[in-house]
Amino acid sequence: MIRRTVLIFALVFCLSFVAVGVDGQLTSEVVAVYGSTPNPDGAIGVGEWDDAASVSFNNTEVFVKQDGEYLYVAFNVSDATLNEEDSVSVLFDVNHDGGTTFGLDDIGLGISADAEPIEIRLFYGLSVQPIGWWAGVAYDSEGWQAEFGILYAKIAVTAGVEKSLGVGFIVTDSPAPEAPSYYHYTWPPNIFVGDLIQPPSTWGEMTSTGYNWIPEFSSFCILPVFVVATLLPVIVCRRKHSMYH
Repeated sequence: MIRRTVLIFALVFCLSFVAVGVDGQLTSEVVAVYGSTPNPDGAIGVGEWDDAASVSFNNTEVFVKQDGEYLYVAFNVSDATLNEEDSVSVLFDVNHDGGTTFGLDDIGLGISADAEPIEIRLFYGLSVQPIGWWAGVAYDSEGWQAEFGILYAKIAVTAGVEKSLGVGFIVTDSPAPEAPSYYHYTWPPNIFVGDLIQPPSTWGEMTSTGYNWIPEFSSFCILPVFVVATLLPVIVCRRKHSMYH
């Protein structure tokens, strides 16, 4: 339920005023490759995310891709104790400053297993109205899945311009409804210390290297463009030459 998701994110509030001594070097990276636009129903269909990049941790696989307008993230969670208190979340350090405390650009987007979305401004530790993104959930015999669609403007991305983001993925597992404790599984693995989310200096990095946040420029298109770009000056030059002879 939303209460549980808010509680998880609210734990960061006490850290927003404390400098945490952490090595700021990021060693985990995922590339937002170009891919087809997924169906926003929460379920990972057959072949739907085959063209995405992915990372794996603790019985979870997270897929990442973009279509030139939206960033898409999907979680596939194997969970034998699934209940409505479970949740998945994506953290963004939008300006990628890697701060040792939370900044105004640090946000968390999450959804619980009962399909309740939540957006948190990590600097304040407060929830706000979800705007500029959507998420859905689905279930199967082995666990559950969630899909996020995030508008470029939400994370200050411009199509065609290279940009990197600080990023983290979180799976929170409640072994039973109203359980007194939770298990937090993350990528990178050092985002949580105890029950406290650590600031962006411990997160990973998301880039669109090779794509620049736009659809992939197909190789078969390169030769025709090159030919046209080469012939055009020749044609113009010949026409000018013929005008004076």
